[in-house]
Amino acid sequence: MAQPIQTPLVGSALQRLFGLQGRVRPSLEEFIVPTVQVANLDDGSPPNVSRTASSFGSQAAVAGEFGTFRLEVPPGTIAEVLAVYLPVPSATFNLRIATTDAPAALANTGSKRFWDGRLNFENQLPAGVLTFGTQVAALTTVIGLIPVTTVENTIWTPPRGLIVGSGKQGQFGFFMIQNATANQALIATIVWREYALV
Repeated sequence: MAQPIQTPLVGSALQRLFGLQGRVRPSLEEFIVPTVQVANLDDGSPPNVSRTASSFGSQAAVAGEFGTFRLEVPPGTIAEVLAVYLPVPSATFNLRIATTDAPAALANTGSKRFWDGRLNFENQLPAGVLTFGTQVAALTTVIGLIPVTTVENTIWTPPRGLIVGSGKQGQFGFFMIQNATANQALIATIVWREYALV
């Protein structure tokens, strides 16, 4: 006789993943039936878990130091950066990506939420974490400059495929953005789409 699974989380996860309607009550059989499938099963595989998230932070100017933001992507997850909002006039921002180094910790953590409001009511949070603060050292492996020269918000849309993280166990991915000039305030919202790798 099948044994009911004693947590409703499995059923709700299946409903979200496959868009199922009605009650979902999965159960476990007490025996294992070996099967063999010979076919291309790619089309029938479940969709990738993909969720869009954003995080915001505001760093005041500190004399002689550079405002720095870092999106940290934990092992088992990759993130695609979709947009960076920079509402700061007359400044230039350095941008870099690093997937294997471990820069010094930043003091502040930005609030983060999924763009799908339904997930926020289930106490789920994005895997990526936005940390920010100031540091004396400038970024050294800069891959681009984002000019912010108007009083209006600047939206930087990175080239398609700006991926942070490797998905490998034990390896964090980093996306960093920093003022090019010391002693400047830095405000940023980073929007990304993250994928959980199984």
